[in-house]
Amino acid sequence: MAIEHPSAEQLLEAVSEFLKQSILPAVDAPALSYQLRVAINGLGIVGRELNAGGSQQRDEQALLAEFLGQQGELATLREQLRAHIESSDAPYRDPALLEMLQKISDAKLAIDNPKYQPVPPSGAGIR
Repeated sequence: MAIEHPSAEQLLEAVSEFLKQSILPAVDAPALSYQLRVAINGLGIVGRELNAGGSQQRDEQALLAEFLGQQGELATLREQLRAHIESSDAPYRDPALLEMLQKISDAKLAIDNPKYQPVPPSGAGIR
């Protein structure tokens, strides 16, 4: 008979629920209560990153590679994007750059805050 162990996601959820349901209500100190809520939120972020299975980073790498026109490691592509932005006269006017950055930001924010609702880039106010 095989013993089934809980997954990492299940363990994170169990610890998070324990902290929310049993520990948080018993904490009277405002600073400690705040730190506990931050820790609970951090567990949620880790769980969402595990559920994403690295897809957000792979998607970011693909977007950067397409924009820059070359393949490479994510850190290298980020550095090349930084250099591209620094060397451009007005990179904020480049619709392709803005769209790519919006997609990358939306994906990261979806993991950090599942209630985040992406705002379509309009370019309003950019001259």
